[in-house]
Amino acid sequence: MMKDRSEFVIENGILKKYNGPGGNVEIPDGVTEIDDYAFKWCLNLENVKIPDTVTHIGTEAFFRCRSLKSVTIPQGVTEIGAAAFSRCHSLKNFTVPDSITDIPGWMVSGCKNLSSFTIPDSVTNIGVFAFADCFSLTELIIPDSVTDIGQGAFMNCENLRTVMIPKSLKKIGDKAFEGCTKLGTVTLPEGVLITHEPTKMID
Repeated sequence: MMKDRSEFVIENGILKKYNGPGGNVEIPDGVTEIDDYAFKWCLNLENVKIPDTVTHIGTEAFFRCRSLKSVTIPQGVTEIGAAAFSRCHSLKNFTVPDSITDIPGWMVSGCKNLSSFTIPDSVTNIGVFAFADCFSLTELIIPDSVTDIGQGAFMNCENLRTVMIPKSLKKIGDKAFEGCTKLGTVTLPEGVLITHEPTKMID
């Protein structure tokens, strides 16, 4: 992977902007944060390696990187911003570390070729539309740690066939599984609150 520091705008450990040609990219050691929109619309980015020093990935950091095939997120990352990997059409497999407690809204929405996603036991919240329009996702195990699933979280996952809902779930947004045409009956634990929030899908 390429690690040419001249391709990065870095200020006080924060990667503000990537100006390189894409392809295989290795973010320099010492970077602690990937700022909002840092790689947004980097259409030729294919693979990216994030160093262990990074703890935060910003909002829409990799939004519409449609050639992105793989990304390695280290254990030190504790926060991922909304829509950080949304519309990354070439992304097939994605794993977040167990240092993450919150799957943010729209995180991988529109990743139409995403077929595998592992939610670690550390996660308690799945945000609004987090997996919406992930057409290739077929199976998902939601760990016992999850208590809250947001509105439209799995909307239009049309090939989703199996979902395991934990007994720990306390609240689920409306339309969470709308458009999941191949999904059978979803049984919710007794006493789960179904919420109705006027949230719009991200563009």
